[in-house]
Amino acid sequence: MKQTYTYKKTNKPDLKWLLQNNHSYRLLLLQTLNDESQLSIVERTFTILEKIDQDLFIEQIARIYHKIYLIKNQMTILSFLETKLALKKEEIVKKFDLYNEYTTLYKKQVKQSIDKMSFEDMTGFILQHYPRLYFKDLLDHQKPYVTSILDAYHHNDQTFLKEEAAILLKKEDHSIQQQKHKLKQRILQKAKRQLRTYLKLKDREQKNKLLSQLKETTQEKLNGYCDEEVTSLYETIDQAMLSSPSLLLPAVQYFHYTKKEAPDTADLEVILSFYNQHHLYIKLKKIRNELLQFPSIPAFFKQYYLAYQNSKISETINQLDILIEDIHIHSELKKLESIGKLLSISKKEVEAIIREADNKIEPLKDGNISTNQEVPENCITIGGFTLNADTVRANPDTLETLIPLISFDRLHQVDQLQKLMYEVGYDKLKTYIQKQPQLEFRNLLAIVRIDRLLRYQYQALLESVELYFRSGFTQYLSNKYDEIYEVIGKDTRHFYYRGYLRNYVFEDNILHYENIKKLNTRIDNEMIANNQQVIDEYRECKYAISFSTAAGLMTFGWLIGIFQNLIVAEKKALLEEYYVDLTPQTFNAWIVGLNNLRNKCAHYQSLYRLSSMKELRPIMTKPEDQCEMDKTINHHSLFYYTLLAVRLSPNEENVIEFIDSAERLFRKAHQENGSFNLELDYSFPVNWKEILLNEKSRHINKKRNQ
Repeated sequence: MKQTYTYKKTNKPDLKWLLQNNHSYRLLLLQTLNDESQLSIVERTFTILEKIDQDLFIEQIARIYHKIYLIKNQMTILSFLETKLALKKEEIVKKFDLYNEYTTLYKKQVKQSIDKMSFEDMTGFILQHYPRLYFKDLLDHQKPYVTSILDAYHHNDQTFLKEEAAILLKKEDHSIQQQKHKLKQRILQKAKRQLRTYLKLKDREQKNKLLSQLKETTQEKLNGYCDEEVTSLYETIDQAMLSSPSLLLPAVQYFHYTKKEAPDTADLEVILSFYNQHHLYIKLKKIRNELLQFPSIPAFFKQYYLAYQNSKISETINQLDILIEDIHIHSELKKLESIGKLLSISKKEVEAIIREADNKIEPLKDGNISTNQEVPENCITIGGFTLNADTVRANPDTLETLIPLISFDRLHQVDQLQKLMYEVGYDKLKTYIQKQPQLEFRNLLAIVRIDRLLRYQYQALLESVELYFRSGFTQYLSNKYDEIYEVIGKDTRHFYYRGYLRNYVFEDNILHYENIKKLNTRIDNEMIANNQQVIDEYRECKYAISFSTAAGLMTFGWLIGIFQNLIVAEKKALLEEYYVDLTPQTFNAWIVGLNNLRNKCAHYQSLYRLSSMKELRPIMTKPEDQCEMDKTINHHSLFYYTLLAVRLSPNEENVIEFIDSAERLFRKAHQENGSFNLELDYSFPVNWKEILLNEKSRHINKKRNQ
């Protein structure tokens, strides 16, 4: 029976309600507009037509008719649109023709290869596949892409259409492969869960029957597909039916157990020796399984033992740092039992070596402390310690404790010392004096003044290093990954898909989530503080602000942490684009070290006589990134840090300006400070100027920076 439609009065605006509902009601609207007896309904729609998008309204009308030429004969509709929407009849017909052409080509089903397609089939293939692969419904939003395809079709631009068709075909093939892979993974996961259950059965006959059925059903579901993972599953099922493994053995370990290969005895001994040396609990079965899965594991342990064959402490630290960075680069290994232990112990031993090298304080002798002391009557308890109240005395930080350590030649210099203390702080003044006891006061004044001016020069040099890294990092991710979409059916006009928000670009997704969560909190705080730039970007794209703006809200150390979490391929690609001749491990160590020096300068800490490894930690440089200069200079000296800053500075003029300023300061220091020794005070060699000039901007990609 033919369907009939009756108009039902509603409180909603007539046209909007009809346009937003299903096909039947839109058809009712068209029938109404062509029925002169229903003019009252037509008149009520006139008042709201101006608020309706014209293109959308025409498209909605056109979609009702499967044969568009019928609309051309409906003069009431054409007159209605021409009069009320201020459109010419020719424009309306042209829009209907475009829609008709699109729908006609869209419905063509094409199955042959691109090379064998006709011109019309190729156009139909593109229009058919583009909406399915990129948009849920292209017809709801008229895209410029469709018009460009139709224009190419009319102008016989076969090259353009062929390229577009090839891109879509490749994307479709990739989509099909992904679907097949996901299906295979679901089938295998289900099979492995069933296998774990069947392995626990005690009835041998029932277990074998279920295992046989499991193999048959899995083969049937996979439809003959076979790869290494599938073969391993089948072998495991076959072996389980022949043997009787431990019922407590997890299925994942059982897959390794069934393999015929066994880890090399020598490799296993290297790992076991490490475990015994550090008194670690040995999980033998787990270590063997890891060796089968990752045969490269013993190389890391051999690298650990090789580090301790060096006689120099700094070289041992450098080798252990290389080991730590190499493990971080291979992120899939960090979660392994054996490599996890190696990483943890290597980090602890580096810190222990640095503490031992810097520890000049004699330990307290237990013999000097009486274990049988009598508790006095007058005692108090603070923080869990029992204290003798009669022994209390003041312990202020006063000049009296510093005066004996300085040599004065004038009486008024004591008053000047107090003034100097308030200028630089008691703790920093004490640090200067302790590094050179019995220092003449006039020399102390010169040291403090030169040290302050030198920090300013380092800040200017390190600023160029930091800003180049910030700009390069943000530009790289943004230019490679940032995308913008038009949002369908939402209040917001655009959707910004930022590169730095994509978790697949980063190694540790949990750490990436924490960084983004921290960034969102920072964005909230900046808007509260009335940061207009952040407010404007938030209004446009919510929390997906541009990476350059986001990086501006981050400390340098925070941004370095995000770089460290990048996958290895992205680190290498970024370094190849903005730097030269640097591995990710070395660059990471250098930029972290320079950030520490930057923080030291920013917090007004002394650069004078930084001989302690605690004050300046040794910087790791991999052998392939080293030149002869790296082998002769102490890696925890201020001059080596300076050398790295010069190498990573993008502007040679800044380097030359730093060298000239430093030369003037050192000349001034010789004049004002009789005890000044450039190599002892700041670790600069005699030919420091020549070295820095030769090494300026050495690792900067100058082609990219032109």
